[in-house]
Amino acid sequence: MALKEKSPLGAEYSTEALTETKMKMEAFLGNPEMAKETADWISKSTGTDKQKKVLNIFERTFKCYAMPEAGVTLRENATALENKLEEARNTMKLGFTNEAGEFKEMSSVGLGQTCRTDTNEFNRKAAFEARRSIGKFITENGFADVVMVRNKLAKALGYIDFYDYKVTQAEGFGKIKLFEIMDTLE
Repeated sequence: MALKEKSPLGAEYSTEALTETKMKMEAFLGNPEMAKETADWISKSTGTDKQKKVLNIFERTFKCYAMPEAGVTLRENATALENKLEEARNTMKLGFTNEAGEFKEMSSVGLGQTCRTDTNEFNRKAAFEARRSIGKFITENGFADVVMVRNKLAKALGYIDFYDYKVTQAEGFGKIKLFEIMDTLE
């Protein structure tokens, strides 16, 4: 996100602070006591339909974050690598040199917009190449390590890979079922 300014509360942005905050949030959401309390409330079968719906959302959320200690350690390692990569990506100067030889600094979104709408073919191609350079940059700055740790985490939790883990957490079924559904689409 390339955050550089202080938060509304005056805290300085840093990768370390972001990592610490994310780990605290995941520890809260993965706290077995929260899951147990939610299950207790659900078992009472009291409350309005809206409250029951919210409790079911809580239960699903807590189940997504609950994991054994080995998984927590791998998740923390993945988070640290992700944030390190994000910090490197935030330093990448994006833009393209137009036909007149002027460098135009742009975000990845701006580069995409230029690719789609600029009437000058040279500018469209330069913007495309600049946007494409993001992939090379992240590959050279640790993306493969992030993928390896994410997949190791997912396998430790009994999933095929990280994609299978995320699909299952979000949809309630794994990537094999997802691809079966997608195979029926034209």
